[in-house]
Amino acid sequence: MAQWRSLRRAYRALRQQKSETYWRDRVDSERDRPRALWSSFDALLGRRDAPVTGEIDASTLHEFFDRKVDAIRAATSHAASPSFLPVRTGCILSKLSPVTVDDVIAIIRKLPDKQCSTDILPTSLLKKCADELAPFLTYLFNRSLSDGVVPASFKSAFITPRLKKPGLDAAEACSYRMQPLTFLVCEN
Repeated sequence: MAQWRSLRRAYRALRQQKSETYWRDRVDSERDRPRALWSSFDALLGRRDAPVTGEIDASTLHEFFDRKVDAIRAATSHAASPSFLPVRTGCILSKLSPVTVDDVIAIIRKLPDKQCSTDILPTSLLKKCADELAPFLTYLFNRSLSDGVVPASFKSAFITPRLKKPGLDAAEACSYRMQPLTFLVCEN
């Protein structure tokens, strides 16, 4: 029995040491990426997102957020129109600079290892094939910049509702946060 306790104590000490080393290395590697760092802190502290529930459906959330946006518009309808200051002389944005193959490769290498369910190509494979794919992607990006057109497939997204904070009623639409999405919309 004493030997078992001794081995168990050694196991716990080793496990604690490995855990501390893992988290220290993870935090050090994410020092320059605040979003990833905060995500790691949340994981370390056990503050993960609440699991998706089947208690509320997409149409209920859609109706709730439509009403919320309508209420905000109604509340601000009597506000004065925004005013804009004129741009300084000589300050123009007439053209976006084209990207280079090296730019595209560098950006691909910095991508997080996660991906959207609409992505056909896994991010890990994209990273492995970056040198081969970069010339084609560079052409696509530069063509989009020069023509002022973004492909329709780049203008869609999946939105996952998230609880505002843990412990809120997952069956209530008002418990969810609306994630703002910014899309560049340029039509032909």
